[in-house]
Amino acid sequence: MQCIKCGNVFGMEVWETTDYRDAIHSIFQEKKKKSRVSLRGFARIVSLSPSTLHGLFSKSTHLSRARVLEVTSKLKLSRELKKHCLLSFDLAIAKGEAKRKSLESRILGNRVAFQTYLTEAEHFHRIANFETLAINEWLTLHSRRLDVKEISKALGFTPAAVEDSLAALLEFGYIKKGVDQKWLRTRKRVIARSTQDNELLKKIHVKALEHAREAVHAQSASIRYSATEFVSVDPSLMPEMKELTNEYLHRLQALAAKSEKRGQLYTASICLFRLDRGEG
Repeated sequence: MQCIKCGNVFGMEVWETTDYRDAIHSIFQEKKKKSRVSLRGFARIVSLSPSTLHGLFSKSTHLSRARVLEVTSKLKLSRELKKHCLLSFDLAIAKGEAKRKSLESRILGNRVAFQTYLTEAEHFHRIANFETLAINEWLTLHSRRLDVKEISKALGFTPAAVEDSLAALLEFGYIKKGVDQKWLRTRKRVIARSTQDNELLKKIHVKALEHAREAVHAQSASIRYSATEFVSVDPSLMPEMKELTNEYLHRLQALAAKSEKRGQLYTASICLFRLDRGEG
């Protein structure tokens, strides 16, 4: 399987929480920002007292699991987001390292299930390329007027490639203009995936490796990180190794999303391949 992941946050920080109280607080902050809902107004929506909400947000109190389910229902959350809140509740009250590890893994699995998968759909060929996915992520740092020359200079892409990428992102609804006239992305995360060898994805991988080769020589170790490992592998473990790789990429994305001071665009490319010349 080939997979390209493009991280994205568009006001859905709730997915990065691991405590149901943080999740509810994040949802409140979104509603407060978008609809100017007050604490008392939010309390009415979820049928809790303002003092109870304050206790939740300060983490000085807990709800019961049944009450958490009731709150998620009143907020009309999706099935996946309800599950996230319930798993986060279980984690918040869990005892024992093994139990916590298991719940953390389930939260991660549910979070991954939320991602936007870009498969061989009608517009796959327009979105699944290195420049388009990079520009989509670049808008996290620069959600403003789409200036072709500025993007071209910042990322080193040709103006023609930038224009084509922006046109595709607009045409297929990956970006939109917000109420403040800034351009925003509409996907939390875009995953370009194929179950078979796909020439478009191969090109993305190759281009990422080309950029990595340049960076090894042009960038100091203080702003980049490179690591290589040689591993003797039992072929039956490959599915698990792929899963570990996907988990690492997601955790990297979640870590980056925690900071409000993001100002640089990085790419992390992992290439696990067979080095010996055996068959298969």
